[in-house]
Amino acid sequence: MVENYSGPSQVVLPLGGGSSPAWPREPLAGTCVVGTTRLNQVIDYPVRDMTITVEAGIRFGELQRILGESGQQLPLDISHSELATIGGVVATNSSGCRRYGQGTIRDALIGVSAVDVQGRLFKSGGRVVKNVAGYDLCKMLIGSQGSLAIITQVTLKLRPLSHAAGGLWVPLSELANAEPLLSSLTTSQTRPVAVELWNRQAAQECLADIPEAVAGAAGFVCFGFEGSETEVRWQLETLAREVRSLANQSHSTLHTTSPADFWQTLNRFQSHPTPPLLKITAPPSKVVELLSLGTRLGCSLAAHAGTGIVWGRLPEQASAEEISSALAPLTRLANEAHGQLRLVGLPPELRRGLPESPLSATTERLIQTLKMQLDPRHLLSPGSLVPPPRTA
Repeated sequence: MVENYSGPSQVVLPLGGGSSPAWPREPLAGTCVVGTTRLNQVIDYPVRDMTITVEAGIRFGELQRILGESGQQLPLDISHSELATIGGVVATNSSGCRRYGQGTIRDALIGVSAVDVQGRLFKSGGRVVKNVAGYDLCKMLIGSQGSLAIITQVTLKLRPLSHAAGGLWVPLSELANAEPLLSSLTTSQTRPVAVELWNRQAAQECLADIPEAVAGAAGFVCFGFEGSETEVRWQLETLAREVRSLANQSHSTLHTTSPADFWQTLNRFQSHPTPPLLKITAPPSKVVELLSLGTRLGCSLAAHAGTGIVWGRLPEQASAEEISSALAPLTRLANEAHGQLRLVGLPPELRRGLPESPLSATTERLIQTLKMQLDPRHLLSPGSLVPPPRTA
C-alpha cells in the first residue's frame, strides 16, 4: 500500500462536536478540518432487534432521546452529551461512571463505516456480530482519535431503559478508609453499575447538592445502581447493611427515580467547564493510593474506582514548575503499578517537558504498523496517538 500511495498531501483533522479535551482548540495553520455534524441521520432502527444504525455526526444527547421514546438506551455517560457526537465517542473511547457495570462503547459497537485518508469507503461488522479475519476494523477505530480513518456511520446494540437509579454515599474520614469498602464488593450480594471515589477538593468543586454528611468528609465512595425501583431499593438497603460495619461512621443513602439526573451528578467532574487535565489508568487496587497521593499534592481527583480510571485537575494558577512537581510522583506511582498517566487538553508545546507515562515499545510499534497500512504519510490527526516519523 505504501508504494502505491496516491492520497492527499494536506494534514486532515476529523472533528465531531469538539467536546473532547483531547481536541486541539486551535488547529495548526494549513490543517484541513473535516466536520461530521451534518451526518446526523438515523439510518435504520429496528426497535425489536434492539439495534440502531446512525450517521456518525448525530449528537449523543439527541440519540438518547430517540432511544428513550422506545424505552431503550445506550448506557454510557458522556460529558457534554449535547455537543458530543456518536462518532466522536467511538474515536475517543469516551465513557463515564457506569463503565464498571455497563461497559464502554466497545461493548455496544457492532458495525462501522469509515473513509480512509485516500477517500476510500470501507465497512466492518454489521447488525449481527460475526468473526473476522485480519484486522478487526470495527474495534480498531475505537479510541483511534481520528488517526486511522474518519468514521461516517455506526451500528450499535442497545439496552432497555432503566426506570430508577440511586446510590449509597459513604463519607470517609480519610481516603484510606475506602480500601475495605471497595474490597467488600467481592463478597457483596449486590451488583453496582458504578463505583466512584472522590476526594474533598473534587466534591467541593463539582457537587454542591450531595448529602450534607458527605460534603464535609475527606472524600466519599458512591455505589450506584440502576434498574427497576424494587431492584434498586433492595440493592441500596442490602449494601448499606453490608458496609455499615466497615465504614466506622454514619452513611447516607440518596435515591432518585430519575436515572438521568443521578448519572449526571456522578459524571459532573468530567463535565465541568474546566476540563480534567490528567487521566490515570491503573489497577483498581491502586486507586486509593493514587488519590491519597494526589490529594496531598493539591489535586482535585475523581475516580471510577471499579475500573481504575482517575481523572484530575491540578491547583488553579499553578506554575509550570508546580505542575511538573505534582505530576512527577503521580506518574512514577502509575508507572510502578503498570498503569499510565496521560495529559489531556494540552497542546504538544505545553505538554513538552511535563512528566507523563510513555507508551510501551510494543504498543507504539503496533500503532505505527497500523498507521503505515492506513495512513502511511501520517496526515490524519498526526501525533494524536504516536509521534509522526522523523524526516531528515
